[in-house]
Formats: sequence, structure tokens, C-alpha cells
Amino acid sequence: MNTQIVDTPPKPVQKIGIWGTARSGKTTYLAMLYYAFERLSQHSEWHIQAQADHEPSQRFIEDVHSRLFEQKLFPEKTRQDAVYYYTISHTPQAAEPAHYTLEFLDAPGELFEKYYIREQREQRGLVEQSSAQPYTTDVTPATLFTHLAECSGLLLFVDPGWQQSSTQTYSYRQLLTQLLNDLKLDRLQRGRPEPRVALCLTKVDGSDQLWQQAVQRASEAARCYRSDDRPQPECEAECALYQYTGGVFMNQLLNLTDPATVRCFSLSSIGRVANQPNVGRENAWQRGLTPAPPQFSHAPPALLAAAANKLTETRVLSTFNPTTINRVDQIAPYALLEPLRWVAGLS
Repeated sequence: MNTQIVDTPPKPVQKIGIWGTARSGKTTYLAMLYYAFERLSQHSEWHIQAQADHEPSQRFIEDVHSRLFEQKLFPEKTRQDAVYYYTISHTPQAAEPAHYTLEFLDAPGELFEKYYIREQREQRGLVEQSSAQPYTTDVTPATLFTHLAECSGLLLFVDPGWQQSSTQTYSYRQLLTQLLNDLKLDRLQRGRPEPRVALCLTKVDGSDQLWQQAVQRASEAARCYRSDDRPQPECEAECALYQYTGGVFMNQLLNLTDPATVRCFSLSSIGRVANQPNVGRENAWQRGLTPAPPQFSHAPPALLAAAANKLTETRVLSTFNPTTINRVDQIAPYALLEPLRWVAGLS
């Protein structure tokens, strides 16, 4: 790896929160984020290291690199929380170099989902519910909320296939509304500053429609809404995040956090090969995806009509528990750096 070390002391550690439901791609994102920065360092001023004096960070990068690029397998499902530290160096020719140390907490997605159930927030986290001997962590959903509340930036992952594969009755709209509302109340009580928020649609490599939207432009849905709920030219219907979180949530989003701190992104940790998904076996992992109409029942009529038209124009396929990577030599992460640069304020 081409890593340049500079003498400039690092800035204080920034906590970057990663929120996501089970199998939404949090661990794969952290692994491929390192790889994306590594590729960038070959021809730019940016460099990355797993923090040298933090053994878990070093081991994580080594283990996932071997699993991804040698075994052609995705990282194993997260069963225990772990903290990783990345040191990112920016060494521009015409400006002072800088170091950024970022802290990430990777935790089982089931715990983030359980936070929605108030009476379970203090319970130790049950991860493998279908096992004869369920695997239980010492972490509680309340612990994870405390971590997110202390973060200066939040990456909120929305997996298009989750609601179709999950046995839970709640939706992304409900999960995210509850989370952001509680974070807002916590900030007001403790006088904490607003974090930057990146609302990220993950796994866009699993859907032709999502991939085309992502390639054309990164979604900027939060900037499409005005206080009077009148749409600006068709951007709501263009944004896949609007489809998967629902019109109610997108219209509430700017009431839950400062509009200046929110941006929306589409990303893929693996990318595509020859316009075909680069994961799974013979596309067996794909399944049909149609957002439920009740998600749009309270959206403004103009937005509802535009979104409904979009949904009927094309059949959407989403990723569902992919296990293998077909061509590791052509892995091409899509748009992994943009949301991190936004929430971490990397210049």
C-alpha cells in the first residue's frame, strides 16, 4: 500500500456512527472503504491506514482483505460489536498536510432494529435468534444509541431488500423517524451540536434501476423539499431513497434535523462487472421488489402520483444475502467516499 506519513499531529478523533439493519452492508462498507481509499492513494493526495497501535483495526483489515480477495466471500455476519480506527492523511502540495483519525463502531444490525422496541432497549442483544443456542452480546440497543448520540457524523444505511426479507413488522420510515427524533431530543437536552447526516441507499449494484439512477447522479433528495411540501421538478420521484423510506419520512426528515446537515447518497461496496451484478451465483440471490403503497399514503398528492408512476415503469430487483463475489479482479466500489467526506468534513 502506498502510504505517506507526515509529521503533522492528527486532529482529534472523530466518531462516525454507522446505523443499519441486519445485512445492510455496514461491515462490507468499512472493509471496502479502506480499499477505496487505498486505490485513491495511488494517484492522489489521500492515504489511509488502520491505526498502527490498535490491533483489532489491523486484524480486521487483514482478515476481510483475505476473505474478499482470496476466498471471494463477503465478510461474515457481525455477531459482536467492534471499534475500528482509520487514520486518513491528506497531503496537498499547496497546503498544510492534515491527519484525520476516524472511529467506527460496527455492531449487529439486529441491535439497531431492537432499539425501536422501547421495552427491549436495555436488554443484552440477541443476535442469532434462529439458533438452538442464541448468541447474545453484552451490548444493548441503548448503548448503541448513546454511541450514535456522541458522533459528529452519521451514516444511515437503507438496504432496498430489507423490508422484503425481514420478519419484522416495522419499516425504515418507522425506524429512522424514531431514531432521529430521539437523537434530536438528546441534543436539545445535552446541548450537543447537530451531526452531519448521510442517508445512504446501499447495494445499488443489485438493481438495474438503482444502478442507472446512481450512475447518472448521486441522489440529493433532502434538498428537494420545501416547507410548503410542493415538489421541485421531479427530483422526489427520481430519488430511490424516497421509494424505500416513504414519503412520510422524507417530508419529516427536515423537521428531525437541520436541513443544512443532511445529504442523500447511493453507493455500492462491490460495484458491477459488464453491467451485471458482481455477486451471487447465477443471480439466484435476486428477488422482486415493490415498495408497499401505504408508504406513500400521506405524501402530498403530486409527489404520490410521481412516485407511483416511477414504480410502475420498471420492475426492481434488490440484493438478498449475496455470498460470493464473481470477479474480484474487477471490484469497483461506487461512491463510497462521498458520504464519508460529507459527514467527517474531509476537505
